[in-house]
Amino acid sequence: MKNGEQCLLVIAGCLLLIYGLKEAWLGNGGDMLIYLNASELLRNGQPVYHTPIFTGPGTFLNYSYSPFFAQILVPVTYFPVKFIYTCWVLLDLFLLYRIYCILSSFLKTEYLSKAETLVFTFFLLLFSFRYILYNFDMMQMTIVLLYLCLEGFRLITRSHNLGGAMLIALGICIKLLPLVMIPYLVMRGKFKATALSLAFVAVFTFLPVLYLGPGKFSGMMEEWWTVINPSNPEFVSRQNSSGEGVHSLSALIPAYFGAPSSYYDLNLKRNIMDLGTTGVRILLNISRVFFILLTFAFLKKPWFKGGTDRRMFYELSYILLITPLVFPHQQKYAFIFLVPAIAWIMTGMIGLFRRPGEDIRRKRTSLILMSVSFVLLVLTTNLFVGKHLFMVAQYYKMITWGTLLIIPVLWMFRPEADEKKEAACAAPFPQTK
Repeated sequence: MKNGEQCLLVIAGCLLLIYGLKEAWLGNGGDMLIYLNASELLRNGQPVYHTPIFTGPGTFLNYSYSPFFAQILVPVTYFPVKFIYTCWVLLDLFLLYRIYCILSSFLKTEYLSKAETLVFTFFLLLFSFRYILYNFDMMQMTIVLLYLCLEGFRLITRSHNLGGAMLIALGICIKLLPLVMIPYLVMRGKFKATALSLAFVAVFTFLPVLYLGPGKFSGMMEEWWTVINPSNPEFVSRQNSSGEGVHSLSALIPAYFGAPSSYYDLNLKRNIMDLGTTGVRILLNISRVFFILLTFAFLKKPWFKGGTDRRMFYELSYILLITPLVFPHQQKYAFIFLVPAIAWIMTGMIGLFRRPGEDIRRKRTSLILMSVSFVLLVLTTNLFVGKHLFMVAQYYKMITWGTLLIIPVLWMFRPEADEKKEAACAAPFPQTK
């Protein structure tokens, strides 16, 4: 690791540590408060789902994670909450460092010069800092889930199928987002890893039976489904009526094509037309299917066979990018899943701009799209634009639009551009030091 890179990471780590400890000691516990209260309900034999949990003056929220996650946190509930929050912040910091190391390993950043490494690290931090802070502020699980996806994938690419499958299954059984890893492993011919992942998912899912008994466990699973069912009205037509912090497709489509409704009292028009509940549901599912099918454009043939680690990382970066878009009810902190795609694009742009006078059109297009995306993803927070414009950005789902802009840029930097004599932007690293 180069000196400038180390310096940036240390500075960022110290700032995050200060902010995280402030949230741990002075904050209200965020979503961790919900997790711990749900585990206490489980420990005391009370219903976990559809039981309002007090999170602040006049605010009650429901637990929506798996029975497995509630069970594994039961031993944790015996510790003081401030101690738990502090440990959580330290764990997140360590996992962020591991995520950075994994990204650097796949992207082979050791072949970058000192200045280029500094640029890569700086812009990666710049794009992701807002979403890291959201995760610290809400004491969320998303950093853990991203780590489990990347570390599990790294282990599998190195033939450590058992460990990799266990990590991916653990993420799936905590929250369903890492489920996207299973079809990708199949498409890349990682059948052993897929089978092991599904086996671990089954083991982790039914583990609460030992604690609850078959009858109570079955009831909890049914209740959990009523909470997370993607066809629930609160995930379709009424997604924006209780808050504007959701930025997935399940918020974007109703905002522009549903009945006028908003949590904010803004005298601004955003809906293009009212398709009704059925129309919104159909359009939402079509948009989800479109981005899922677009995955095949990013996957190199032949399918059901492996590829180089770098090629597979590129494909996975797209899959992780669309995950917060496709899954329902994803809030701002879920967009930390964009980090692998942004890291790939940063290395591609470094290689592209290393060659003055070449491929001017690609340089101009990628720079414009990433600049606009940066404004929408990073600068629309109230820290930079004030409370009113922040509300406007939430209202128009600017984070979702910023995410969508990254997709064509990621396509521009696909690895096979090398075969079309445009490799400067897709394979920026020399083969030797």
